Amino acid sequence: MGRKNGKLFLDIPDSWFDDVREALAPELEAAAKRVASSIDGETGVRMQRDRKGRPIALITLQEPGGIARQVKSGVMTRAAAQAGLEVKRYTTKGR
Repeated sequence: MGRKNGKLFLDIPDSWFDDVREALAPELEAAAKRVASSIDGETGVRMQRDRKGRPIALITLQEPGGIARQVKSGVMTRAAAQAGLEVKRYTTKGR
């Protein structure tokens, strides 16, 4: 712990964040599988890391009309919300 501009701050090593990411990856995968299993039709779940090394889960509708189903009725968005996940619109910084 130290002081910066009169305020206390805690210097947490990067390894701590890496450990937390690793610990949460199985929970993320389980949540993604819950969402995928609640969607009618063939789905797939793939785990990978983003550019910053954070675990992410990709859920796909593996059928010809999958994109149309999401656009028309929000099938994936509803499934995620029903699984208790917070669904937010993606925005880029500065917009």
